[in-house]
Amino acid sequence: MSRVIHKFEIPVPGDDASVLVRMPSDAVVLSVGTQNGDIYVWALVNTTKPMSRKKFFVFGTGHPFPEGTPPLKFVGTVHMTAHIGGGFLVWHVFVEKPPRTVPD
Repeated sequence: MSRVIHKFEIPVPGDDASVLVRMPSDAVVLSVGTQNGDIYVWALVNTTKPMSRKKFFVFGTGHPFPEGTPPLKFVGTVHMTAHIGGGFLVWHVFVEKPPRTVPD
């Protein structure tokens, strides 16, 4: 078994606030942060496990949770500079709880 920490990009999603991220099926999300203006999560993974997709949600401060949002586990908050017009954005990242994995 080969366990390592990998990073995975979390694109800022559209209207439903959710995004599927491809990672090994047993990935344990450790933290969230930014690099070069993009959002990432770091996860402990077993590289021998099959790939699947985990469902993440990204909400801006003051943005409503869409109706029907499933139970979520908070991952963390990131602060970013807006690409257009400057200013600052604050995003709150969650993963579906229990993390639902979708086979690849």
